[in-house]
Amino acid sequence: MRPQFRRYLTVAQAERAVRRISKRSSLVETAFQVRPISRDPKDDYLLALAKKGKADILITGDEDLLVLKKYGKTRIVKPAAFRKEFL
Repeated sequence: MRPQFRRYLTVAQAERAVRRISKRSSLVETAFQVRPISRDPKDDYLLALAKKGKADILITGDEDLLVLKKYGKTRIVKPAAFRKEFL
């Protein structure tokens, strides 16, 4: 429902994506230490969550994360790239 994502996905596409992602997702404990990883330390918790959760993909519009392209086994992609590949 975030306005910044409407450039990439309609509400219906986003809802469909969330349903598909939910079927293949699991909750990840967030009580862990985060070491500096990205050029914006405020984003590092997302990378730590992706690693701990063994995420295949991190979808973001944040250039501080996108510049990494990959973190461990997690690909970092824009919403448009995700839409093109998976929807």
